[in-house]
Amino acid sequence: MLNIEKLSLSYGANNIISDCNLSIEQGTMLGLLGANGSGKSTLLRGILGTLIPDSGAVMFEGVATHRWPRKKLARRMTLLSQRPVAPDDISVIKLVEMGRFAHLGYWQKMSEKDYQALDWAMQVTDVTSFKDRNMLSLSGGQQQRVWLAMALAQQVDILLLDEPTTYLDWQYQLEILALLRDLVDRKHLSVIIAMHDLNQAASFCDQLMVMEKGKVVSFGATSDVYTAATLKDSFCIDAQLETRNNRSIAFAEKQYG
Repeated sequence: MLNIEKLSLSYGANNIISDCNLSIEQGTMLGLLGANGSGKSTLLRGILGTLIPDSGAVMFEGVATHRWPRKKLARRMTLLSQRPVAPDDISVIKLVEMGRFAHLGYWQKMSEKDYQALDWAMQVTDVTSFKDRNMLSLSGGQQQRVWLAMALAQQVDILLLDEPTTYLDWQYQLEILALLRDLVDRKHLSVIIAMHDLNQAASFCDQLMVMEKGKVVSFGATSDVYTAATLKDSFCIDAQLETRNNRSIAFAEKQYG
């Protein structure tokens, strides 16, 4: 469904991603792992087509994503960036409504289907109780859940997430990841998510991709990528892995480097 072929991306004269290849099928959750500056955020923008490739392409249903009409692509794919900024004085419900804009024509009013999508997105992210509050009055974690509600209200096929659990308490981190996992399993949503927590990535993702300095150093099924050797080579961690619920969980012994 989504294929990345020899993709290279730059900001100005600075090359960030080099010769990246990736294929993801519908109904898959892919975790992007790597240190800060490894290229995860840049790759997500390249997948969405907002950053035009130097070479190679991101192909979605046979067409490069940077060549898709923006509104048409927005009905199929969206990116929740790492630090989204809300317009001044906007309420929660109004922000979540923005997730339906790609489905509406000019001057077209919201339909019953649109309102159902809003209600569902707010319920599953647990923001309904403060839907009339101003975004600026919310905590960082609450704001992050509202942004996720907006992305889910868009009802796309592919959801790109750049460290969406950064400001969330542990409870909400696990709830959001479990929600995404459920959407992948039941609704065949495809999720590509940049993450820092290695155990969470191993627990929830079908596939993992490890990046270093803009290059893919490991990609494949979670069980193949999440190994003691990968943790040592890519993250400078000596660890023992245990299998729980068919997933490998690492217990770090020491970190070096």
